[in-house]
Amino acid sequence: MAVTAVAGSGTAFAADNSVVVYSNTGNVTGKLTHIDDGDQFRVYDMYADGHGVRGILFDANFKVLATAYNGKGASGGYTSFGYDIKGGNTYYMRICTVDGADDTTGRCNEEKLTE
Repeated sequence: MAVTAVAGSGTAFAADNSVVVYSNTGNVTGKLTHIDDGDQFRVYDMYADGHGVRGILFDANFKVLATAYNGKGASGGYTSFGYDIKGGNTYYMRICTVDGADDTTGRCNEEKLTE
């Protein structure tokens, strides 16, 4: 599976924000949501296609700060991680489809996050 990254166009400001990734046919397959109150990040596997999703938080230099895998399928709820987002810093949220917890390939989408 080839890696396909599509950059999001928005910037998030001190609120709950999400980024989604789509399948080849346009279905939403995964979502990464930042919950501002408590700085929690929720990873949703939203499509029963046999693939899981991975949510990743990067700093401005694209160093991985935190990550979570969700392979529960469309009705399995979310997995999560926490990270203290500091005001004035830039972060990037990325959601990717993956074939298992150790896979690094898939379709991805990312969004800039600042607070």
